[in-house]
Amino acid sequence: MYPKIFDDLYSNMVEAGETGGILDTILQRLSTYIEKAVKLRRAVQSAMIYPIAVIAIAALVIFALLRYAVPTFATLFAGLGVELPLPTRIVIGLSNSVVSFGWMVILAVGALLYGLKVWYGTPGGRMAVDTVVLKIPLIGTLMRKISVARFTRTLGTLITSGVPMLEALAITARTSGNAVVEKAILGVRSAVEGGRTIVDPLRET
Repeated sequence: MYPKIFDDLYSNMVEAGETGGILDTILQRLSTYIEKAVKLRRAVQSAMIYPIAVIAIAALVIFALLRYAVPTFATLFAGLGVELPLPTRIVIGLSNSVVSFGWMVILAVGALLYGLKVWYGTPGGRMAVDTVVLKIPLIGTLMRKISVARFTRTLGTLITSGVPMLEALAITARTSGNAVVEKAILGVRSAVEGGRTIVDPLRET
């Protein structure tokens, strides 16, 4: 009834607790799980603040240089009457575009970001973006470690609470937070459903 508040993980653990007569224990485990999940989310947000801030500041500096500094040098170079190197002409051309169409550039960037957000909401877009994120140096390594930590904690909590393995893997996949990891976990679930142990499919991911 309220999936945004009580998700599949919560509902299935409560159901397992009611069936086994250990609802109080399950609720305590849920409380511990949620507290750790919040701490992990805050750690991720803290880790992402620095690179995002660096990128944002770099973009603002580049925009300011193209808008205010480069036109001054362009006027100086024009007075010299010499042919400028190709890279310099490209920079001056970009500067002229920013000066002439500054607001349009800002609107275009905003539209691009909005388009990326909408595209990320589609299955194909989410898979593509999450794949790229996992390949970014440092950030990709961090995200993989976070995904593994979330996977082990969620699956362990569900199994300990009495949720069947296949259902636990399905819930863990949906709560992984990354489309690539979700696909890998669902692949493990299919292998287990086919009679294999969980170890070999995990090694293959």
